[in-house]
Amino acid sequence: MSKPQSILIVDDTAENLTVLRDILAHEGYRVRPVLQGALALKSAAADPPDLILLDIMMPGMDGYETCERLKADEKTRDIPVLFISALDGTESKVHGFEVGALDYIIKPFRAGEVLARVRTHLALQEARQRLVAQNVELRQAASLREDVDRMLRHDLRGSLAGVIGFSELIIDELGPENESAEHARVIAGAGYAMLSMIHSSFDLMKMERGVYEAKAEIFDLVEVVRQVVSEHGLTAEQKSLRFRYTFAETSDEDALVRGERLLCHSLFHNLVKNAIEASPPGRSVEFRFGLKGECTEISIRNAGVVPEGIRGRFFDKFVTEGKTDGTGFGTYSARLMAETQQGSVRLDCSELGHTTIFVALPHPTPAESAQFRTARSQAQSDHVRRFSSIELPAADVLIADDDPASRAYLKRILPTPPLRLSFATNGNEALARLCENSLAVAFIDLEMPGMNGVELVQAFRAWQRARAPGTASRPPTPVLIGISGHHDPVTRERCREAGFDRLLTKPVAKRKLYDELKQALSPGSAVVHLDPAIRDLIPDFVASQNALLKELEGFVAMSDGGRLRSLAHRLQGSFAMYGFETASRLSTAIEAAGKSEDFRRARILIDDLRAHLRRLEIRFA
Repeated sequence: MSKPQSILIVDDTAENLTVLRDILAHEGYRVRPVLQGALALKSAAADPPDLILLDIMMPGMDGYETCERLKADEKTRDIPVLFISALDGTESKVHGFEVGALDYIIKPFRAGEVLARVRTHLALQEARQRLVAQNVELRQAASLREDVDRMLRHDLRGSLAGVIGFSELIIDELGPENESAEHARVIAGAGYAMLSMIHSSFDLMKMERGVYEAKAEIFDLVEVVRQVVSEHGLTAEQKSLRFRYTFAETSDEDALVRGERLLCHSLFHNLVKNAIEASPPGRSVEFRFGLKGECTEISIRNAGVVPEGIRGRFFDKFVTEGKTDGTGFGTYSARLMAETQQGSVRLDCSELGHTTIFVALPHPTPAESAQFRTARSQAQSDHVRRFSSIELPAADVLIADDDPASRAYLKRILPTPPLRLSFATNGNEALARLCENSLAVAFIDLEMPGMNGVELVQAFRAWQRARAPGTASRPPTPVLIGISGHHDPVTRERCREAGFDRLLTKPVAKRKLYDELKQALSPGSAVVHLDPAIRDLIPDFVASQNALLKELEGFVAMSDGGRLRSLAHRLQGSFAMYGFETASRLSTAIEAAGKSEDFRRARILIDDLRAHLRRLEIRFA
């Protein structure tokens, strides 16, 4: 049996209390009458009623003040208040609503009117409470879904990192002409395809809301398309399809774009899959690359036609026709991915018996294109030298990761000697190794059982501060590099605040791993490659940033975390714009130290940034 609803009646006239109590009690309500506003506040706070009937004209604390105090108290603010008074002027009613009442009953009252108003507002209050409970449940469900999604994405990315990493290792060791290397390339491609699906599962919702942050880089779209085509090789072979690649007369034998490589992989995975499914056996799927304005444009042409009824809605959500297993989501997601990268996608059915889809993505500037091609050429011709263990000095390196496949992959590709590797499978074990104070670099997985990577680094940084309280000297410390299946802004911010030096995303490319190691183990030989177009701007830029470092030191001396954080944020943006990646990372760390008001760490980081700029070698290519 449900508990009867309770009503608190407040009136300084005993007769009124008696009449109201009898009317309401007869309907089954639990009634509590009080004669004063002060007593009403105490009674409501001790045992909040479901509704309050409140007289206005009372000695001492009147009804208006009583209502205001009820609404100011967190325990009683949501209780519906109905004024019941002989004051029937408009001004009295308006003032009653202003202090928080929901209704106004004029004396002398009728029993039927009182009961109708009470029932209505109790029903409304119940509905509001149900909505509040439902909203709480929805928020909890959304939070749980996001937590599960993050865990799945991390675990799946971690497993795929081993599949992709070892496949690419086999390709490197066997050479491109080996048949088994080609098989490994197919395995790696399938791994990237799964990685792409994981990547897009949650991010598509962000794209729909317009809050997805694309991580732009310059890359060759031809490589991505060829990779996607190879992943569909078995299906294409079963239909005896051929693939053709052509380039416009005005373009080079590549198609450089500024976008997110993994996002483009997902985009073309959907479109190429559709083209293969729609093509009759024995025909061709043709890719043409060229320039259109400030964009790189690629067209995908295949035999077969899109049904006329859906052509105008081809890229809308859930639009499909003629496919028993079609969801109508592939082309929609392709449009979202293109637009997220400041590009576009369109359908052309003007050619009889054929369908062509055009995708346009931002093209890098001529200077950026030249720089990319120079770096790519150097990397290809210098492949063996880049990965030579001679370039790395002898050093102790810790790998803290609970995933045996990740540990095995890093153990295989990191050169021993000169590196001396040790391993930890949980946070506590890793913390003990870090505190031994003999490591040069530590690779730390963020998601470990027990003490996770973020908690581990927080504990280690606290241990460091305890060793050198009140000093500006940093105890000898390893470079802490986080490894995660996530690379979203929240994860990056957590890592910065915890005290990581850098963050890598699984799967970690061998080239990226070596570059990070070289930077960590040979800080005295830091090199930055900049665009030749800004050569004349660099001397004044570096001088101005050094001047700003003195301002940072002043804010540290004044313990002014706000201005320290603001100036560090400005430095971070300036360094990032010109291409000084390490300086930008250090500025970000200074900003985080300002936010937490850790001025000792800020002073250390400012010294590190000044030393980095002093020894930096700037090259233009």
